[in-house]
Amino acid sequence: VRIAFERGEVVGVDRAPGVEDPAAVQGGGVAPDWFPALVLGRWGATALAERVDDVLLGRHRELMEVFFPRRPADVAGDF
Repeated sequence: VRIAFERGEVVGVDRAPGVEDPAAVQGGGVAPDWFPALVLGRWGATALAERVDDVLLGRHRELMEVFFPRRPADVAGDF
C-alpha cells in the first residue's frame, strides 16, 4: 500500500506495486507473508523489523510504529 500525506495528515491510501529493494530508495517494505503479523501481530512494526529480515521500515520507522503498534492481545472474531 502507499500512504499519501499532506501537511501531516493522511489524505489517501492506495495500492502500490511491489518494490524488490525498498532499502535502495530509503523506503519501507514488508514481505507479503509478514503483512498479517505487521497488522495483527503482537510485536509492533519496530520489534517485527528487528526479528524478521523481510521487514524494512526505512526512513519512516517512527511513523510505521504509530500505524502498526504493538498489539498484546489476540484478535478474536466470530467465525
